[in-house]
Amino acid sequence: MDKNYLLFVAYVIFSACAAGVIIRKSSPKHRVITFLFCVWIIAGDILNTHNFVIPIGNFAGFELHYTRILFLALTLYLIYREFIGRRHLATGTRICHYEIYLSLYFVLSLVAMLYHLSRSLTVKEIAVVYSGWLTFLVFYYTAKNTADLGFVKAVFYSVLCVGILSSLVSIIQFFIDPYFMRTAMGRVAFAGKLRSDGLFTAEYTQSYFLIPAIMVTLTTIKNKWRYLLVGIFFDRYFSDVSSYELDHYQFNYCRILFTVCIEKRKNICNWWYNGIVFNHGIHSIFNVYRSEY
Repeated sequence: MDKNYLLFVAYVIFSACAAGVIIRKSSPKHRVITFLFCVWIIAGDILNTHNFVIPIGNFAGFELHYTRILFLALTLYLIYREFIGRRHLATGTRICHYEIYLSLYFVLSLVAMLYHLSRSLTVKEIAVVYSGWLTFLVFYYTAKNTADLGFVKAVFYSVLCVGILSSLVSIIQFFIDPYFMRTAMGRVAFAGKLRSDGLFTAEYTQSYFLIPAIMVTLTTIKNKWRYLLVGIFFDRYFSDVSSYELDHYQFNYCRILFTVCIEKRKNICNWWYNGIVFNHGIHSIFNVYRSEY
């Protein structure tokens, strides 16, 4: 048995409890869907480890983990909403211009993958990789159709929660026990030290959650704790980011500065929601292949 198994189980239970508290505090309209999203955020990659994977016969690569189960459930929800529940809706959902380009990007990405990798990947492997990309689209359209102010608040609290907990875990991994709650093998950084992944399978994935956590802290927390949290998040971000991501520093600085400048806008929730969706969506596309294989 994995030495972290009991810790993983305890953390999953904690994630569910924390999500319940967040739901109660935020009071979203769609509580079940918001709860599933909160658990997905707070749990990090813990629920996608082999301890919580459901194998499906001999179909290697098609095991069910929490993200894929959530993907299937939300897909069924969208189908129901579109073809069965639409007559119960008073108004339709407005289509944003960038959604057309986002969907086109996914289609062109599939074409590019088929063109360049069709000889080296099997149909099953292509289906596994592309299902990861489709997961983001399903999550996005589900959130778009169900999100309200309570949902946005719940996402904020969840991002802040996983940022704090993952940062603490990564500090323990770097200074005390490199295998503490580690969800993957880990990569060597320097002098035999493993990169600190926190609650995620890779250090760059943790960094992608730390960026929104920094922005949430800067715009929502007004007491002295904001400086401590921002310091911890920045420390973890700079120590976890990979060498090939150095060119992202300037972009992320501008993004954080822009967030601070607009924090007093009345429509900040819309800015925040679109920013978080864009951040995780784009990075999930670039890194899903690396995470699947």
